[in-house]
Amino acid sequence: EAKTDVLAFVGQGVLPAATVFERATDLAPAMASFPGEANWLIGLQIGNDDGAAKGRKSLQLQSDLKGISMLLPAPLDKPSATSLPLSLKLEMPIVGQEFSASLGDLLSVRGRLPGPANTFSARMNFGSADATESIPVDGLQIGGEVDSLDVGGWIGLLNEGGTGGVSFQGMALDVVSMQMAGRDFPNIHLDLVPQQETTSISISG
Repeated sequence: EAKTDVLAFVGQGVLPAATVFERATDLAPAMASFPGEANWLIGLQIGNDDGAAKGRKSLQLQSDLKGISMLLPAPLDKPSATSLPLSLKLEMPIVGQEFSASLGDLLSVRGRLPGPANTFSARMNFGSADATESIPVDGLQIGGEVDSLDVGGWIGLLNEGGTGGVSFQGMALDVVSMQMAGRDFPNIHLDLVPQQETTSISISG
């Protein structure tokens, strides 16, 4: 009978997000948006000597993020006292490897970390559906559905370079309540398309 991957190491500790992701140096500028500390469970799986996964290493991170604030516009805002389960799995060494992540029922992400031949790229899907579409060649693409969206806050963050160097490739969202220019817009579909010097916004609904 073939052996399966074995869990080689499990660690647990209260750490800031910047420490947990310190090897993902391209994301370092974004870590300022996640102050505080939370409890993390870190697991490392190593393929056994007999199976097809021989020598393969995979890292798993889990946290309820209680104690860490998310200083981002809605729907990714969170006070430190609120729990929001985070799960992340990636292959090692992490350079240039694909990863998958989820943040409660709020969103799921499939992406690839930066490496010698590629930049950071990811597809982020809000809502109950998993991010099953292919990973973009470069940058971040966003889709799905959300209850609340602070469009003005996100545009301001993008204009200030607050994405930590990650290029924004576009957004297509169904939104229950959208906040923009001091007004609330219910039940709309939003498309954001970045252009050379501006961001094109299309709203329907």
